[in-house]
Amino acid sequence: MHSRTFKDSGNIPLSNTSTIIAGDIFVFDLDERFIPYNQVSIINNSTELIAVSFTSENIFKTLIPAGNQRVFNIPFENLRIKNLDGTNTVAVDEIVLDLRNDGHEGRKIIDQAKTGVSFLGSLSLIRSFFK
Repeated sequence: MHSRTFKDSGNIPLSNTSTIIAGDIFVFDLDERFIPYNQVSIINNSTELIAVSFTSENIFKTLIPAGNQRVFNIPFENLRIKNLDGTNTVAVDEIVLDLRNDGHEGRKIIDQAKTGVSFLGSLSLIRSFFK
C-alpha cells in the first residue's frame, strides 16, 4: 500500500443514523477521503452502555457508559458501536462523533505497525527453529 499526505480534514461531525437495539452493532459510514482518521471524540448521549471497535472485526474492548464522552488519538479505518444493554434501544443521533484526520501520513503509520507485527512473528518462528 502507498502512503499519502493529507491536509487537516477539520472536525467532521457524525452520528448514528438508525436505532441500535439491545445487543446490535452499528457500523459508521466514514468518509473514505480521510481514512485513516487519527482522532475521534465519541459522546454517548443514550442511557445505555456502549462498546467501541476500531477494526473491521467485532472486537469491542473499549466501553463508554451512558452520558459519557471519550477522546481517542489512534489511527483507525473502521468504527463500530455495540449496544451492550440487555433490553433498551439507542435512539437515532444519540451517539455523536467528531472525527478528524490532522494531516499525518496515516496509511504509512498503519502499514508500519502491520510490518512490525509481521517481523516479530517471523523472528519468533526462526528462534523456535533453533531451539
